[in-house]
Amino acid sequence: MPGFIHDKLDIKLLLIYVAAHLAAPVDLDTMADLCLCDSGINYFSFSQNFQEMVSQGLMDKTEDDKYIASAKGKEICVNAESSLALTIRTKCDRQLKILNETLLRQKQIRADVRPTDLGADVYLAMDDDTGHVFTLTMIVPSEAEGHRIARRYLDQPSRIFNRILAAVLDEDREDEAEGDPKSGTKKPRKDGKKAAGKK
Repeated sequence: MPGFIHDKLDIKLLLIYVAAHLAAPVDLDTMADLCLCDSGINYFSFSQNFQEMVSQGLMDKTEDDKYIASAKGKEICVNAESSLALTIRTKCDRQLKILNETLLRQKQIRADVRPTDLGADVYLAMDDDTGHVFTLTMIVPSEAEGHRIARRYLDQPSRIFNRILAAVLDEDREDEAEGDPKSGTKKPRKDGKKAAGKK
């Protein structure tokens, strides 16, 4: 069955539409998976047109070989995306929604391991839609241990954050139960007995 992509212009409109609606840069294989959504485009036509768009400054390439639409490309997309078939745009939007949720999560949940003379420094961070939530830095005895911690955090960031928060709050409650040592006051014991002290 014939597709909605018919010529070189359609292919470039599709490519720039996808690249302009990404939440973060992606690698070439991911870009291809998103764009090969119609029988009118194959990997060869995708690759050929994509490289042309990179050389034309319509795509930005990151240091780790990932791509996203440039400012010039996004401007073209705004002015021309209505020329792309609605069926294609709808199909792309469904795929982009799923991918962008993952990309945003990756941007909000971060872990970094940096080797040092003493082992490694591990940096864990979390953001949400309103801004920064927390940053935790720790020193571990080896780089391997640091990567193990980082992987576990990235696998279960909410669970680990909640455990940290619970530990801090439990400690605050224990301090309140014991009283303020600076004031010299103590809360009465639950068993009704007086705490030992000077007469």
